[in-house]
Amino acid sequence: MQFIPVGDKLEHSAVNDSKTVNYGKVKTKILKAEYLIAIALKVGRGKDLEKISRLMEQAKINKKNLKEILKKHNLLGKFSKWEKRLK
Repeated sequence: MQFIPVGDKLEHSAVNDSKTVNYGKVKTKILKAEYLIAIALKVGRGKDLEKISRLMEQAKINKKNLKEILKKHNLLGKFSKWEKRLK
């Protein structure tokens, strides 16, 4: 579990498009993997870039949705650079 403070348009979009679930008696929001990838890419630390790799391998990613999110938040270039590092 990780708490992410909402501070910019990307994070607001992530929360607005999240899924609300009950965790015991507490309602909480679960962000989509595509938004977690975009947020990690924006932050760009080594551990964030590793998180992207894990999410891409382990989560069911809607690549069309991911591309739309990255484009909307001007992160397509960063994602391309991340992909090139993998090769």
